[in-house]
Amino acid sequence: MSDPDSALGSGAYTEICTVLTETFGVEPDALRPSATFEELDLDSLALLEFALVMGERLGVSGADADLRPAMTLREASAFVESLRPQACHGPRHPR
Repeated sequence: MSDPDSALGSGAYTEICTVLTETFGVEPDALRPSATFEELDLDSLALLEFALVMGERLGVSGADADLRPAMTLREASAFVESLRPQACHGPRHPR
């Protein structure tokens, strides 16, 4: 399992914050590792859209299955990071 705090420096956290501000209009001041999607006014339908956007941007799939409104950004970062291919240094192959 990934360490939630190590995910904050992995790029996933930064990408999550970028998507939340650019796509969902969340104010940057509201973003912090302990903030939940619910606190940021993302309901389950918005989370589904969020998962699709994250999948496109980071090349991960399956995020929509486990994202929940009560999940913190720290938890989401660790989760998204755990879905990334282990050998992410090489070229990605579309499925």
